[in-house]
Amino acid sequence: MHKKICKSGEVIFREGDESTEAYWIISGRVDITIRSGGVGLAVARLGPGEIIGEMGLIDNKPRSATATALGPTELEVITEEEFEKDVLQQPARLWTYLGRLFERLRATDTLLELARARHPASAAPVVTPTLPPLSGGESGPEPVVSLTSVLPNPVTAKLISVKVDRFPFRIGRAGDKWSPFFQNELSIPDGKPLQVSRQHASIDNGGGKCFVSDRGSRMGTMVNGVQLGVRAGAMVAELKAGDNTVIFGHAVSSPHRYTVNVSAGR
Repeated sequence: MHKKICKSGEVIFREGDESTEAYWIISGRVDITIRSGGVGLAVARLGPGEIIGEMGLIDNKPRSATATALGPTELEVITEEEFEKDVLQQPARLWTYLGRLFERLRATDTLLELARARHPASAAPVVTPTLPPLSGGESGPEPVVSLTSVLPNPVTAKLISVKVDRFPFRIGRAGDKWSPFFQNELSIPDGKPLQVSRQHASIDNGGGKCFVSDRGSRMGTMVNGVQLGVRAGAMVAELKAGDNTVIFGHAVSSPHRYTVNVSAGR
């Protein structure tokens, strides 16, 4: 395997290209976009530890999306033979890859759920294009998202404030034994009675918009007064521009209350 250094805005591969290599992100971030109706739709923003382009090695089909470096990015280039040897046959990388793959499937299901919620009478899911046409590998500005706790954490007595710099941005309970299937960008310390599940919710983007999806949590998630969860019968809520109120756990008793701010990208 060899390394590849990409400049900001450099296209790693384009939708429709022949698939001959996959890439392991070592540093930097990569935007994944698809074309719909002549415009580019952002579907993911990935960072270190993610693998991109591997599906083309598995099914030998053309690239299904465009990958663009967002800032200086270092990649490990993986051929088909190396993917079999150095990923699928290496437990550490295989478990990490499977965990990421399952999260991508979960994010895809969330996009479909959001589309059906917007168009309940339509049998086919529709995501409204909102990004400008692709040009020179640029997918247009993405929303800037930050997440800040309203109350100090009941376990650490500290406020939590983070910038959401990748999508999906996964949120879950801290302190449990590590598992490739319970990976989170934000791990929230929680005490009994537990409010936050190990894989509780995520912040995603699609079509230039941001939304919160419940990941099948036990106590549910509330977004701007809208209850999410299996019992609520809804798993996705779109975030509005500006401040949004998000509660992880029971809407009345949970101390895990956050302000999620969404502002226009620069």
